[in-house]
Amino acid sequence: MARETWTDERLDDFKGQMNERFDQVDADMDRRFSQFEKTVNQRFGQVDQRFNRVETQMKEGFARVDKDMKEGFARVDKEIGEVRGEMKEMGGDIKAMQRLMAHGFIALGTLMLTGLGIMITALGIMAF
Repeated sequence: MARETWTDERLDDFKGQMNERFDQVDADMDRRFSQFEKTVNQRFGQVDQRFNRVETQMKEGFARVDKDMKEGFARVDKEIGEVRGEMKEMGGDIKAMQRLMAHGFIALGTLMLTGLGIMITALGIMAF
């Protein structure tokens, strides 16, 4: 087979065809990249919307939890205050009971001593 010679005209034709093919490849790549970019941007937009919804739901949920906790702590504080008041009242009642018991023991002791004195006196009268 005879080897063809590359003339300037053939080289120019080859160069033109190569440029034309690369231009087609560039256009095809640009088109595909543009489509890919649109798809990626659309997907990121969807992801952003999902994150925004999740963030909103989380904020609302945390706000409810905060509100419930504050209300719960307020109830507990109120109940603790009531219990403290009741304990103070009971403390006063216990002190009153202690005083009453002390008076009762004194009265009982006095009665016992008086009774003992009466018995000794009665025994003393009988002995004489």
